[in-house]
Amino acid sequence: MNLMTLIISLFHIFSFFKKNLKCFMMLEVIPVMVSCIYKFHLDLVKGIAPN
Repeated sequence: MNLMTLIISLFHIFSFFKKNLKCFMMLEVIPVMVSCIYKFHLDLVKGIAPN
């Protein structure tokens, strides 16, 4: 693979990513939200029932 094809493929990947950025952001946001809610739930349980 020479440099030119590498640059072109990177450009294609970048344009694809820009087109689908909203989908990717949703995929990023969902696990973060879930983990935050889970941590909050654990803190709540620890606060209610300290061991």
